[in-house]
Amino acid sequence: MATITKRGTAFRITVSLGYDTEYRQIRKTLTYNPPPGTAPQKARKLAEEQAVLFERRVRGLPSYGENMTFGQLCDWFFASIAPNKIRERTQDSYKQILNYYVLPTFRNIKLKDLTPARIDALYADMQRGGGVGETVTLREGSSLPDMVKNKSVKTAKEMGVSDVALRKAVRGETLRGETAEKIAAYFGQKLPDMFATTRAQKPLSANCIHGVVTVLSSIFQSAYKAGIVKENPIRRTTPPPRQGKAAEGAFLDEEQAREFLQILDNESQSTYKAAFFVLLYVGLRSGELRALHWEDIDLDDGILYVRHGLYEKNGQYERTAPKTSSSVRALKLPQDVIDILANYKQWQDEQKASLGTAWEDNGIVFCNTKGKYLDGQAFNKKLKQLIAGTTLPDIHVHSLRHSCASLLINNRETAATVSAQLGHSSIDTTNRVYVHSFKAAQAAAAVGLQTLLRKQTAAAV
Repeated sequence: MATITKRGTAFRITVSLGYDTEYRQIRKTLTYNPPPGTAPQKARKLAEEQAVLFERRVRGLPSYGENMTFGQLCDWFFASIAPNKIRERTQDSYKQILNYYVLPTFRNIKLKDLTPARIDALYADMQRGGGVGETVTLREGSSLPDMVKNKSVKTAKEMGVSDVALRKAVRGETLRGETAEKIAAYFGQKLPDMFATTRAQKPLSANCIHGVVTVLSSIFQSAYKAGIVKENPIRRTTPPPRQGKAAEGAFLDEEQAREFLQILDNESQSTYKAAFFVLLYVGLRSGELRALHWEDIDLDDGILYVRHGLYEKNGQYERTAPKTSSSVRALKLPQDVIDILANYKQWQDEQKASLGTAWEDNGIVFCNTKGKYLDGQAFNKKLKQLIAGTTLPDIHVHSLRHSCASLLINNRETAATVSAQLGHSSIDTTNRVYVHSFKAAQAAAAVGLQTLLRKQTAAAV
């Protein structure tokens, strides 16, 4: 333990490190001068704090930064750790979760005061009213809609936002704070001048809260490894029990899938028609499908290679590494899909030739009319338009992935086969997400076995 000796207004701090080979005591010393005018009792306390830090440093132990605020810890994490640990799109997701649910409460709290009990209180607040997150909408009377209508605004790209985000702003729909800030900055305005801020009141689900837990644990575990905190406090918190996550939303059963394919058959050739066929047959994620280039598809051997996902940043789409390592996969295509893609490629080549220089030949399989990546929200909107007025359930693009999985399960495919097709990180994920489909398939199998055995028994009699 360090010893402290007062010398005038200064303090001499001494740390003993034992003895050398000649039995001479090894000492390290530091002279600490408190700020001028510091009261004697306060000066002594500051010296003691310095003694702890000095001893840890000379002994090669980590110096805890418990006077650092949580906001400063987040800045450190995203500057020093996150770029080497997590994907860029995951970093953006972490930042969104922190800005929406955590930083409004914890930004200026010192790490030494951020106890498990305090974090549990945040979980409870989130369960009651969605935390203290904020969303923004365009203020009434804003001139933005007229400027967009009169084409005073050239493109959303100039603002650094997507076309969809700009349309949402014009319609007065809820935006992310960072999106609204970019739009306001484009017009030389501050966020409050152009957008109204509202606080979220909807209670959050246990699974949503566990998303916050994941982010906080990642940050604090990194801080623990770096010697900034003594422990990861998240390990001693008690979040609400995680709910079993089943496939979200409606999806198509066998009869509905046939009806959907009939609707597609009646449509004229288009990018969307071919894309929806592939989604239902192959079960890709929307980003995986929209990231496909023709080099990823071998029509001769009938193999589709999933190598990328699609990520939107500042209104632009970029191909990125897939969601997980198991998302990288080679999928054998049924003949129907091979024929659909071959016919579609011929149609796309004709479109490309007719548009000439207006077409950007990027080799994208499912692209917009200019040869660029399809917008995810526009993609989903097109599906909604396609099924409007039919007897099909209100599905979205991701529902086609769920439908593919459900149809495979009902066709007696194993969890391992379905997991490999979908690119899940583990079979456990497949079993958890599609638990209801597996139970239904197992029940049908039991009935089938009973029927078979009864027939055999009757025949024997």
